Amino acid sequence: MKTANQQSGGKKGRTEGYKFEGLVEESFNKLCATSSAQMVEPEKAKEPSDWSGGKLTTVKTDKNITKGGKIVTGISIKNSTGSTQMQVMAFKALIFELDRALPIPPDAKRALELFTGNSPWTSGETFEEMIEKEKIDMSSLDCDMDDGQEVRRKRLLWSSLPAAYSSSLLAYLEDPVVKERLLNVIYREGTASGGFADWQCWCDFKVNGKNNPDALVLLNLKDFINSLMGEQWTVNTGGRFPNSTLSLGPLTFQMKGSSRTKLENGKPDPAAKDYHNPQFNMSLSAVRKHHGKKGVKGKLTLFEGNASTAFSKARII
Repeated sequence: MKTANQQSGGKKGRTEGYKFEGLVEESFNKLCATSSAQMVEPEKAKEPSDWSGGKLTTVKTDKNITKGGKIVTGISIKNSTGSTQMQVMAFKALIFELDRALPIPPDAKRALELFTGNSPWTSGETFEEMIEKEKIDMSSLDCDMDDGQEVRRKRLLWSSLPAAYSSSLLAYLEDPVVKERLLNVIYREGTASGGFADWQCWCDFKVNGKNNPDALVLLNLKDFINSLMGEQWTVNTGGRFPNSTLSLGPLTFQMKGSSRTKLENGKPDPAAKDYHNPQFNMSLSAVRKHHGKKGVKGKLTLFEGNASTAFSKARII
């Protein structure tokens, strides 16, 4: 369950992120004071997403660059020292986007349900009913109710999935059409209508920490997606929580979820809801490691420096 500290930390991170976006915008617009180029806030989605049942969702871009009042490119801005969220989406949004590329096989869809703990929302099953239906021995799962990764979080780790499900999902995710569609949703399009990102702009925290608009790293997302097409999805079997994430090069995929947030008195917050969403994360350090790999080096450029240097090198201004 989310604690007050986790809620506070998340709020602080979002506040810092918005502040950094403003600093990047200010630096860019000072640089372009005598030209027609401007960095501006993106417009909110005007049309509901196809999957959302009539709801408006957040666009992917954090800032747009306009020239002569017309949008010429969109930018996603990151300000983190570690792994940070590239995209989090509703389970039905993920299935909708995958099905658009190639209909997802039933076994692959079931693997996603179990791995992200979405059976209550998709199949109407409780966790216990799901386990019984799949003929999985409950005693074989991680049952620690303080720090456990399965019974407490009501999902299965990769190692607990029936082999037919996990193999079907990996084979499906490796299909080039599926892989390209998923990467475009994660990095460039999101699940909203409109607001595509062409660039990712990171704060190079190793220069002078976070929130520094004079140390930027720009990444062309089309080129980056192309560089990921040759990578293969793998299961992360090490670390603190083995078998809880998949990786595609620098990108990781896991469940982002929580049961209802507790108030300071220990009682569940009546306004909060359970959620289990697919989440995709990445760090700047992982991008740099990927950039230096054989077969990638020389084909993918990181444009680095202050706003003037980075945006000029990238030919955005």
